Amino acid sequence: MKKILILILIIGFVPPIVSQAVTGVGTGIDASVGTIKFASCTAGGVVAPWLSRQLTDQRDKLNEQAKKWLSWLQSKITGNLPSIPIQTIVPLPGGISKVPVQDSDTKTAVDNAKNGINSNFNSKELWGDTIARCGAREILNKISGDIVNIARTNGRDGGTAFIRNWRNFLTRAEYRGEDMFRAMLSNTNICSYMAKDAKSAFGVTKTITLPGVNTRSGSLNSYALRANCTMPKDFDIAKYQQDFQGNGGWEAFSRLLDGANNPYGMILMSADEIARQRAIELAADTAQTAANNGYSGISGKNASDSCMIKGMTGTCLVYKDIKTPGSYLAANLAATVQQELSWVGNVDEVGELIANLTEITLNRLTNLSSPNEGNAYIEDPLPSLPPTDPINEGGATPPADATTKHGNHLDIIAAAKAELITEGMVFSIDSPECPDRFAITERAVQKLKGDGAGFLDKPSGNNCGGFAVDIIAYPDGYIYDILDGSAEDGNGPAWNPSGCGPIDGDGTCSDRYRAAP
Repeated sequence: MKKILILILIIGFVPPIVSQAVTGVGTGIDASVGTIKFASCTAGGVVAPWLSRQLTDQRDKLNEQAKKWLSWLQSKITGNLPSIPIQTIVPLPGGISKVPVQDSDTKTAVDNAKNGINSNFNSKELWGDTIARCGAREILNKISGDIVNIARTNGRDGGTAFIRNWRNFLTRAEYRGEDMFRAMLSNTNICSYMAKDAKSAFGVTKTITLPGVNTRSGSLNSYALRANCTMPKDFDIAKYQQDFQGNGGWEAFSRLLDGANNPYGMILMSADEIARQRAIELAADTAQTAANNGYSGISGKNASDSCMIKGMTGTCLVYKDIKTPGSYLAANLAATVQQELSWVGNVDEVGELIANLTEITLNRLTNLSSPNEGNAYIEDPLPSLPPTDPINEGGATPPADATTKHGNHLDIIAAAKAELITEGMVFSIDSPECPDRFAITERAVQKLKGDGAGFLDKPSGNNCGGFAVDIIAYPDGYIYDILDGSAEDGNGPAWNPSGCGPIDGDGTCSDRYRAAP
């Protein structure tokens, strides 16, 4: 309440610089101000919504109090002025010892001055500019928030548009080159006697077409042409070994020397093409980020929208053409930060509001990828939960392998669930995943830290800071979906066992386990 009182006093009682008033201006401004609401100040949370109604309802009362205050101040000032004979300052003609101040012209001027001071409380400087500044601030909040959100969520695979881990970014380019080769191999006419083994050796599980994708590099002929089988369709290598002359003889032998028709040549040719495709993808990604200040271009609104062709494992193989270059996004982000700093430097009415906005700006500078940047409005801080004690002491060594399905952690998981529900760690169905839902996961991991609990690595797609939103992972590979069902059944997190294998529960996730800090 103290904060609100200060805010009302700042808006209602700190007069602007008083300029020369014009008779009659006050009436006109009263009429216009009467139609102005304070929704623009509160649309984005700068002032609490209820305060908007209070300010509108109490405006006339505030003005009346301000007039009384000014009249009192004027009387104090004029009443305490010392009496100085005017002739000590300037000689008066004709023996006049006093300056006449009660004539009609002087009285009119004094009245006009008083009216001018009063009218300023309804003037552009107090209400009009205040509302304009609030409205502009809300527009700036919206624009800057949307720009930052695009940088956080519209990058490759739904992640950030700026590169957070260069090693992973560059190695993913190489992996994508390998997947590109697999797609090329899936469309290549390989000799029937070695096609199955060749595709299996390189991990080709299905045919992926590559329309509109340039794959040829460093050669006048494409890989599909160079690796095309030139042996007769009915050629059988086993029969040829049994009957050399009857199955083609020396002519067949000369054809088998072609790299496309024998396993050794196919392996060497494929290894060369893999290296080429790796280099192409690596060079393309390096050039793109170098030209865009460390940002990748935006190809779509999310992971699905930005991907044109998916690879063998379901990851994106070919991205759509870039719609917005990363350099343009980087320039807008830089301009946003500069505008935030400029606004903070030009406003001095509401100290705490400026402090909050400054915190947002600094948080964006230190960790642009995090959505937990703070709020652009004044509010009483919410009570924070005290640090939680682990259920068991640290140092417990999880078993290297599970003898029963999820049996190693079920009891302690149930105990942690009960404690967190008691703490009120539940969420509504419309709660944002970051930070609200992930906060439950973080709390649970800290509680189960002594049991070796950690997070599940998920650098792309739906994640919070590179971790799966609702998963607790253990070094032995077992994971638990701790938020499943909690929004629907109203009984808190379900904490169901889960897995990473092709059949739910049979596989493990030990390679994606990340220990809690």
